[in-house]
Amino acid sequence: MRDHREQLGYGRVTRTTKLMDLAVELLVEMGNDDAYTDGNVEDYRREIYVSTDKRANPATIKIENSVGNLQVWQATAGELDRHLKRLIALGLRRKAKQHKIILRAMMQIAVRHGAVETNPVDGVSPFTRRRNPARGKVQDHGALPAFRAQVRAWANGEATRPTPVARRGTGRWYGWST
Repeated sequence: MRDHREQLGYGRVTRTTKLMDLAVELLVEMGNDDAYTDGNVEDYRREIYVSTDKRANPATIKIENSVGNLQVWQATAGELDRHLKRLIALGLRRKAKQHKIILRAMMQIAVRHGAVETNPVDGVSPFTRRRNPARGKVQDHGALPAFRAQVRAWANGEATRPTPVARRGTGRWYGWST
């Protein structure tokens, strides 16, 4: 308690402001800025709020029902990092990226108002690229060498055994015969 220092914001945003109030402030700012289209604002709104539509799944993870009740001082880099990693662990990589963008913009408002000194999202670990090897769209990778050999033989003009694929298309064109 001795080291606790209340950083009062210039206006409505203080250390004890909830993240959902920052989200409202963000949407108002975006609505007033000509750089953002109505579609941009709606995309942010959809990712912030849980839908009230009775057909929507109430368990869908949004900022409102995940980290929305945190106060600004509670939204540390570690807490936000855990939230984003939880989304990635659930297989929601794109949603995690969207949340990171929105949370960065929200916490930037808190920085501007003096509620926090630095944006905690800057301390969140970056998204690493997936290291999956490049693969073609071939279903049967075992048959690929034989297929390549057959294509090479065909390109060299050698006789190839007919296959169902070869019979369906047009025949090989050898040029005009006169």
